[in-house]
Amino acid sequence: QEPGDAAALYQRSRARRRAGDLSGALTDIDDALAALVEDTAPAHMQRGLILARKGDLEAALAAVHRAVRLDPQNAVALNNRGFLRLR
Repeated sequence: QEPGDAAALYQRSRARRRAGDLSGALTDIDDALAALVEDTAPAHMQRGLILARKGDLEAALAAVHRAVRLDPQNAVALNNRGFLRLR
């Protein structure tokens, strides 16, 4: 894969999620994560949002928790993790 593939896949995943194409969004974010040299909190947050919308709250929580481990000061990730724990 080309170096820009992960960023392009991440952006397409966001667009697909917003359009309601959750399966396509999940495929794109999984491909983006595989293409990354190192994990990033935003990519795992995106994966968690998609999984939550698909109704897989356990997997969504795991993805968001990974984002928090990568960036413990990320207020959005911390908020989303708390929200998912309440559901």
